[in-house]
Amino acid sequence: MDDIRENLIHNYEYIGGVTYTPTDNHDHDGVNSAATKLTVAVSPYPLAPSDFIPLDDTQDFTIGSQYFLNRTTLTALDYYAPVPLPNDAIVSKVTLFYYRENASTTIVCELVRNTRVGAASEVMASITATLFGWEDEDDVTINNATIDNESYSYTCHVSLDPDSAVVDAKVSGVLIYWAF
Repeated sequence: MDDIRENLIHNYEYIGGVTYTPTDNHDHDGVNSAATKLTVAVSPYPLAPSDFIPLDDTQDFTIGSQYFLNRTTLTALDYYAPVPLPNDAIVSKVTLFYYRENASTTIVCELVRNTRVGAASEVMASITATLFGWEDEDDVTINNATIDNESYSYTCHVSLDPDSAVVDAKVSGVLIYWAF
């Protein structure tokens, strides 16, 4: 993991995308100064419409390059996308990009961690769309934010429940912000 982190640090240092966090003191060029641990920000991880699949293969849905939506069903349908973040990454924010026609239209997005043993899952972040038109909303309150790929798998769940027309609820993507 340290080799990967050092490589990322080098790459991000080259393009200027690094931040420094104090750790232990060290001697740098003969001057005793506070050491810094390089924290690499390699986010966000994008989920495009084509990353999502329906809960079951009997769902009537449309997934295009710009958004996904229910094709003819006016009740809630669920979609899932795998979230393959690296082990020990720390999730800081989830952003949902969507179109919502009116207050009777419901769109919910959740970042979920699923246990590898048993069927338990836990919502890490949740966004319920509240605005109308093409919008984006965030959740920055992340439960169990550190990724543990040995014990869990991670998915993004989106539920679309349109009002009177399938075009009332569309999702154009999700961004998952993370860093080491």
